[in-house]
Amino acid sequence: MKNAPTRFLKVFMDQNNRCNLRCRMCGFSDPRAADIKGHDMPFWLFERIAEDVFPRADYLALSCISEPFMTRDISRRLDLLKRHSVPVTEIITNGVLLTRERIASLIENEVSRIGISVDGATSEVYEQIRVGAKFHRVIANIELLQEMKAAAGSSLPALRLLHVISELNVDQFEKFLRLAESLGAEFVDVRTILPFKNATDRGTKEEAFREKVARCREQLEVWTRQTGICDLGYLRHQREPVDIFDERGLRRTCTVASESISILFNGDVVP
Repeated sequence: MKNAPTRFLKVFMDQNNRCNLRCRMCGFSDPRAADIKGHDMPFWLFERIAEDVFPRADYLALSCISEPFMTRDISRRLDLLKRHSVPVTEIITNGVLLTRERIASLIENEVSRIGISVDGATSEVYEQIRVGAKFHRVIANIELLQEMKAAAGSSLPALRLLHVISELNVDQFEKFLRLAESLGAEFVDVRTILPFKNATDRGTKEEAFREKVARCREQLEVWTRQTGICDLGYLRHQREPVDIFDERGLRRTCTVASESISILFNGDVVP
């Protein structure tokens, strides 16, 4: 296509098929997940995909479902991001396995953003949801990240906190916002549960919960205006379809299917 952009793909790419946690709303909480044999994408395959796909990507996330820092050679993979100059790069993690060495690699390779899941503002709630994690350890790792960025004089990777609202944490949403601000987050991503088959928590359709979510949405809008922290998620305020219109008043068509791909740990590609 004439004048088509060279970089047009949003790429989400798993490096392995494992996770160290069993979060209630995730597919890894399905008891059958324990029987899955662990597997890393071979580095030669990652390198081949990088040569073919990365030059076409304007956004690249080195994770979809699994925990990227369980990949044995994750630092080598981060090196390729800088080599291929993808404009926006991100790694999404539960934050448990962050170490000084891995943070140094993120900074050195100028990864644009790190997304860390924090689904609670207290140990009691967080650890009920993120089974296998320790709240104090994840918060300490985030603080270390910010300290090392400051020491290196780097603004990268920017911190994005992901927060999935559920019945367990909805009543402490304001506390989460205060925590995000205190940790120096530049972005948040707030959503409700996307149901995974056989997950421990598949969400609720109770009207009382939806009303609380609506109030959270109002709080979030006020908070982002006051703090300047950007919301990258979309916290739905209704169960029905949400139509979005362009400046001409025409209904917009979703372009995700034509612009985004997911690459699984075995190299399979799906829309």
